[in-house]
Amino acid sequence: MSNATTYTNQVNSFSPSSIVEMLSGYGCQKVWLYRTINRQGETLLVLLDEENGIYEEMASRLDAPDMKEWAFQYSDGGYKSRTLPEGAFELDLSCPDEAAWYMDLL
Repeated sequence: MSNATTYTNQVNSFSPSSIVEMLSGYGCQKVWLYRTINRQGETLLVLLDEENGIYEEMASRLDAPDMKEWAFQYSDGGYKSRTLPEGAFELDLSCPDEAAWYMDLL
């Protein structure tokens, strides 16, 4: 792992409850959680928000037992689609403790 990667992850590293709080602050009422494979072949967990019929990546993390911190998606470089990915699981942000629990559990 390079120093740049370590630095980026340390700066953009949030607990599940912090991500739920941030998304709720942006007006998100629900998000969808799903698993995907990135270009390096690693399994990722991704949170999507829907606005005007477009599903957009809001946060992600590696799907590994020792990885519980999430990275917030600050730019337009993430996933965007008009359709919800197959197997996506809805999280209701009006129950923040439950949403954070699911994010931590997976």
